[in-house]
Amino acid sequence: MNQDPKLLEGFHGAVAALDTQARAWVVVVARLVDLEPRGPFSDDEMRQLIDEATAAGDFPSGPMAYAPEHEEYEEYEVNPDYHLLTVRSRLAGEPYLESKIAFGIAGFLAEGFTRSGRITDDGDVHPSHVLLIDLEAVLAETILLLSRAARMLGYVGPGRIMAGIAAEVPAHPLRLRALDERTGDLMDPGPPVEEFEPLTVDLTIGGSRADAHRRCYEAITSVAPQFGVSKPQYFTHPDQGTDDYDLGQP
Repeated sequence: MNQDPKLLEGFHGAVAALDTQARAWVVVVARLVDLEPRGPFSDDEMRQLIDEATAAGDFPSGPMAYAPEHEEYEEYEVNPDYHLLTVRSRLAGEPYLESKIAFGIAGFLAEGFTRSGRITDDGDVHPSHVLLIDLEAVLAETILLLSRAARMLGYVGPGRIMAGIAAEVPAHPLRLRALDERTGDLMDPGPPVEEFEPLTVDLTIGGSRADAHRRCYEAITSVAPQFGVSKPQYFTHPDQGTDDYDLGQP
């Protein structure tokens, strides 16, 4: 698939806004491909999207939903190109989970997520290590929010998502991690990775949820071997149904 220049530009812009020299981030950007040109989501639109997704139990999903210590506030940033929501949690008083969600121009969404290198129970910090399940969870959450945004705007049509990993921690090369497929235990890190090539998923927003699930599963399956496993660890096999994923209409 040829790269989408607009999506690629959005991906690089999202990466540039993160502290990738301190810790590794999962980065997912998405856009409503055929949406008529428009400015950024308004503050009211952003809050409505987040409030509705939260009320439905759809947001946050993945690691942020189980954070042990959420801070008591949400941090908002507004500029001409996007509105940004940051949610953080801490572990033993130290930075831990952090999620940044940007609602941009022309139906763009971007989400960044990090564990701040705290992926084991031994207290060690591995600033450049990333879990496969986190890549999957952020992909699913971004699609969920993009679908909600499309409904708000009355949009049905093609959507395109790019998911990748950004890590530039000095002296700490990127390492990809996964859970053991038999025991569920955290596996040892794989070899250092110079760069993780982002994956792209095309979906019909407002279309078949089963088709969206299948496309996501296939995309993650294509990169799972880089993490040392053979299949996704958040997305179940499409043959088992799609009820756990708000990826479109049934």
